[in-house]
Order: sequence, then C-alpha cells, then structure tokens
Amino acid sequence: MYFAIIGDIKNSRKINDRYQVQEQLEQVLKEINEEFDNDIAAKFLVTLGDEFQGLLKSAGPVVRIIEKMMLRMHPVKIRFGVGFGDISTKINPEMAIGADGTAYHHARKMINEIKKMEKSRMSDHTSAMLSAEGDKSIVELINNTFYLWSFIQDKWTTKQVRLILETIICENNQREVAGRLGIVQSTVQRGLKSSGYYTYFHTRKALEDVFVRVWG
Repeated sequence: MYFAIIGDIKNSRKINDRYQVQEQLEQVLKEINEEFDNDIAAKFLVTLGDEFQGLLKSAGPVVRIIEKMMLRMHPVKIRFGVGFGDISTKINPEMAIGADGTAYHHARKMINEIKKMEKSRMSDHTSAMLSAEGDKSIVELINNTFYLWSFIQDKWTTKQVRLILETIICENNQREVAGRLGIVQSTVQRGLKSSGYYTYFHTRKALEDVFVRVWG
C-alpha cells in the first residue's frame, strides 16, 4: 500500500513568469526527493506544465512534503490530492510516472474535488484532501484539519511565510531564526504569534500523528 501525492498549481495560466515558477517547482521537487529519499517509492517529478506527482511507501513525510511545497512555492498556490491505496503495475523508483492503482485514483479524485469546491460559493476551500479506504471518520478528521491548515496559511504574507519557513528549518529555535534573519528575538516571537503560527504548528503535528498512528 502506498501514498500517492498529486499536486496542481492553481491558476497557472494567469502567472506572469511561468518559466521561473516551473524552474522553482523542479528545484523544490529535487530537494524533496533528496530529503525524503528513504520514504519515496517513486520520485516526484513534473508530469505536465502545472502538475506534479510522487509516490511514498510510508505515511510519515506526507504532511511535511505538502508543507514544504506550500511554503517554498509561495505565493503560488497549489492543490494537493493525497491517495492511499495499492499500485497494480510496476513502479519505476526514478520517476512517479507510468504506474497505476487505487492510490493514484484516490489522489486524482481529491484534486478534482478541490477544484469543484473552488467553484462553489457555498463551500470553504482547502489546499489538500485525502482519500483512502477504511475508517471514514479518520479520513474526515484529516480533511477537516487540512481545512483549518489552509485557512491559516491563506492569511500569511510573504514576510510571514519567510519567518515561518525559517522557524521550521531552525526547529522553533527563535534565537537562531533571529540571527538568520538579522532581527531580534522579540520580533520573531511577535511575528509568529500574529501569523497564527502556533495554532498552525499544533495542527500540523496533529496531522502527522494521525497519519503515522493509522498507517505507520
């Protein structure tokens, strides 16, 4: 059983410098393939101009990969469809393309579901959704948490995103963050509080814990 992640850039045709965004996307995917090498069954790659996908053999890095993509690609918005299921064809570990199975079907279904919600004025929007067979209450809990996650992130400015990215890199060491950004620690603390970072951080941890506890 595997986790397939399909990502899709929102409103890609309206982006002025699509070439630069494409280069940035390829660089971030390269970083992900290197950082999470032990958990990847098939490496992440761009499949179309505005879409990418990858295949994981464990649940642990799902949330962190989505988080890294969201922060590193900001202000570009990305949809994430996550599918848990089997792969019924041969897997090429060097590229997540050519394989098929319910994991990919579930992920694609979630991309389409997010697009559908974006067109509805009567629905809240989210950046990520999971589809998986099994306990539907667990899947619903995860998707509702993704809603909260997206709600917090959508309010961040570019300056706040940089602060939060540095905070994650420094594992919440505010003194180190301050040194890297050339500001005082009290400014870091105020910036994190005003951005809702602590709610975001605990939400992310809760998501990670559920993924690992349920799927290992």
